[in-house]
Amino acid sequence: MNFKRYRAMLTALFVLMAISFVFTYLIVVRPVDFFTNQKQNNNVATTQDTGVQVRATYTTEDVFRPTRMVLTNKNKFEMTSSASIMKEVNAHLNKQFTNLTRLEVMDETSYENLVLREARIQILFDGLHSYGIVNRFFDGNMDDLNNDRFSRIVIRTDDPSTAYFINDDTKQLYSAKVNESFKTSLEGLYADSDFYEVESYRGKTKQFFVEQDNLNVEQSAYLIEQIPMSFYITQLFTNQSEIRTRGDGKTVVYNDNLSQLKLDRTTNVVTFFENRSGEETLLYTNNLTQTFGQMKRLGGWQMGVSLFSVDLNNNLVEYVRYVDSYPILSSGKEGFTQIKVNSTGIEKMRTSSLIAQTPLPTKKVRR
Repeated sequence: MNFKRYRAMLTALFVLMAISFVFTYLIVVRPVDFFTNQKQNNNVATTQDTGVQVRATYTTEDVFRPTRMVLTNKNKFEMTSSASIMKEVNAHLNKQFTNLTRLEVMDETSYENLVLREARIQILFDGLHSYGIVNRFFDGNMDDLNNDRFSRIVIRTDDPSTAYFINDDTKQLYSAKVNESFKTSLEGLYADSDFYEVESYRGKTKQFFVEQDNLNVEQSAYLIEQIPMSFYITQLFTNQSEIRTRGDGKTVVYNDNLSQLKLDRTTNVVTFFENRSGEETLLYTNNLTQTFGQMKRLGGWQMGVSLFSVDLNNNLVEYVRYVDSYPILSSGKEGFTQIKVNSTGIEKMRTSSLIAQTPLPTKKVRR
């Protein structure tokens, strides 16, 4: 009896091994044939579409936002990136400022004095934001400064009725009037458990803050899903009948006469390029608005996104994904979405096709 059961189990094992070898061959040796339909239909097999909610639902207020706040307490800096606190800070900024004025370009001494010695509260942004993209902060007309930009808001200890906006790259300073209750409201958000002591360091262009001690971070787990290539093809190619496919074990490439879409199967990063040379370059605020629309349409990440940087030389805008209070940073930049647009549409794009939407139960472990 045991021998018959052993033979049955052995037979089943060989069958599973044979199936495994077949799928390995299809995926590694002939990925295009496996992940696309027949020649007349170049889309990825629809079985990958099941259950993946691709469209993002966030607004400009969710993306163009502060990510950290620093308080100066008894000659020491304390910072928070708590998602719940920063959400309140973001809400407090709405219609808070009036009479925005461009002041001088600070020298290094003036810059350090304001940031390190005179500031009571500092609201920090990941990247340079234009005043036009956050016009919700202002009660009044500031069209003349629509494309000027800043990355830090400072409330001084001795002047709670004035907010100072700083472009950390150029040291250009701006001021705006604010009700004194704004400072009081932000101070009321202080909680020992959500703030941690930091030290200031001089970076390439600006002062930044780094925690002194290791932080305890609650471990989280999520079900990872992949956006199917058929979604990107539908969104990015006007005439899908002209798409040609090729690939090997590492990449799958789709292209027509003008555009190329590529999936790197080792990193699950999707890149897109369309030949749109000679098109008009957009102004800063319009560039952020257009790239935000494309990122929202193609990104699919629902757990938090922030503007991270703008490469003015290459007109490339970079957004970073968040999980709760923390950005996803890695040497391969899998947590970033990079987009270049012009007046007629998207020109370049790089993003991860992986998205996390469904939380999984975990033990409450802090590391």
